[in-house]
Amino acid sequence: MTDDVDDKKCDLVFVDREMGLGLVAQAYEARNTSRLAAPSNKAADLNTAASWLLSRDLADLPEKLRPAATDLRQALQE
Repeated sequence: MTDDVDDKKCDLVFVDREMGLGLVAQAYEARNTSRLAAPSNKAADLNTAASWLLSRDLADLPEKLRPAATDLRQALQE
């Protein structure tokens, strides 16, 4: 879980090298049960999260997000 005040829109990063799986998630909790889908800006938030994780210099990332980004990048290279 990377959810934090400065998480760069990235709530979860999961890497499973055995399965060849990398997962980046942007969470949304509905306050109203009549809403069946997250707001459309959540897709843009996920794009922002992926950009931070994969493209930004690791030194620019918040300290809490840096290990997850490092792990994901190494897994992709492997």
